[in-house]
Amino acid sequence: AGEAACKHFIDKAELIIAGRFDLLGYKNLYIGTEVDWHLEPVSGYRSPAQHWKQFDELDTRETGDKKIVWELNRHQHFFTLGVAYLLTGDERFAETFVRHLESWIEQNPPGIGINWSSSLEVSFRAMSWVWAFHFFRHSDAFTPEIFKTALKMLHQHGRHIEKYLSKYFSPNTHLTGEALGLYYLGTQLPFLSRAKYWRKLGADILLDEVTRQFHSDGVYFEQSTWYQRYSVDFYTQFSILRSLSYDSFYDRRNAVMDERLGHAFDFMMHATRPDGTTPIIGDDDGGRILPLTTARPDDFRGTLAAGAAMLGRSDLKFVAGETKDEVFWLLGAGALAKYDDLGAVEPEVTSKNFPIGGYFAMRDGWAE
Repeated sequence: AGEAACKHFIDKAELIIAGRFDLLGYKNLYIGTEVDWHLEPVSGYRSPAQHWKQFDELDTRETGDKKIVWELNRHQHFFTLGVAYLLTGDERFAETFVRHLESWIEQNPPGIGINWSSSLEVSFRAMSWVWAFHFFRHSDAFTPEIFKTALKMLHQHGRHIEKYLSKYFSPNTHLTGEALGLYYLGTQLPFLSRAKYWRKLGADILLDEVTRQFHSDGVYFEQSTWYQRYSVDFYTQFSILRSLSYDSFYDRRNAVMDERLGHAFDFMMHATRPDGTTPIIGDDDGGRILPLTTARPDDFRGTLAAGAAMLGRSDLKFVAGETKDEVFWLLGAGALAKYDDLGAVEPEVTSKNFPIGGYFAMRDGWAE
């Protein structure tokens, strides 16, 4: 599996160098080597360079499908380029990252264009950049000057998110995803003057929202199986960052969050079929925080594996099986050894009622 995953990342990175991307189910879209960050490649529409508040959220006539534009501008392909660079040391991957980074900054002044119109998208992009900085920190192409320019733009990202939080429109995964982005910036760039504020704001939102986002039986309040995993991923990454950032103040809100997250993993475990997929019930947008894995988008075992490693839960490991990509990327190589040592124990019950979330999961056993 390791060799296959390595080949996957390198092959995908080669396609990115050639200007080809996979976006929201569209395979091998040709974006070009000199990227136009405002072009929607399926319809051919190009968004105008106007203030982000001037765009109509629901009108596609001047932008094409905004979701496709946004998916490219999440810069999650930086992760793929970064892994390929880590594996090979090939500077072409770093040069492509830097070229994309510089052209994006040039084409997207703060507040101007479609790529500022959703704070969640700004947050996803910020998280992608933070990962990329780690991947490329030793490359020749990623110079201190470029890093400084990118940091200034990341500061603008943080200011934008804090000012335009999704408290009214879509105050669900939008709000928690934005809070996670702020927590990323606050913990990973602690030298910024705004870092302490972002860290506290992000943590406060995530801790306050957890009882609204998840019912007490662990079911995500929109009852969507896809957004269940999305939200669990947000809170998993928050929990890991919290443990790494020495947030020593552990209050009742933190305890409640840990309890709700545990129940949320319970529901995910019971809703996962033997092949790792889940019935897609409710809304599904196909998005992820990061392309951590080569698995199918609807394969939930990676999230369950991260939960098993983080919480030391043998039942989650039983359902997750040998899926380990998320464990490695989110918790590190040391966690892989602990995960291997963790026993896999079949969950105690086969069928389970989730009365508040409105689900009943039924199975005749946990075998394939």
